[in-house]
Amino acid sequence: MTSDYKKEYKELVRKIVLKQDILEALAYVGICKGQTVMVHTSLSSLGFVCGGAQVMIEALLEAVGDEGTIMMPAQSWKNLVNWQINPDWFFLENTA
Repeated sequence: MTSDYKKEYKELVRKIVLKQDILEALAYVGICKGQTVMVHTSLSSLGFVCGGAQVMIEALLEAVGDEGTIMMPAQSWKNLVNWQINPDWFFLENTA
């Protein structure tokens, strides 16, 4: 019974993550100014990010600097199930 309580408590308590923690983690994995990075994450998997997505984006921008590029997927593939392309919306000949 005690171990169940500890497991449930551990799931409720998340690490507090500050912007500096994110910057240090990005530097640790080798992200630096001028790089191009693609990011896809679940903030809740990181812990409690103080400032939420805004702080995560600020840290990414600071890490790569003005010379770098950040790419973030804006569409989940799960949302594409049963999705149909309307030919009036997408013109293949107009894309580069």
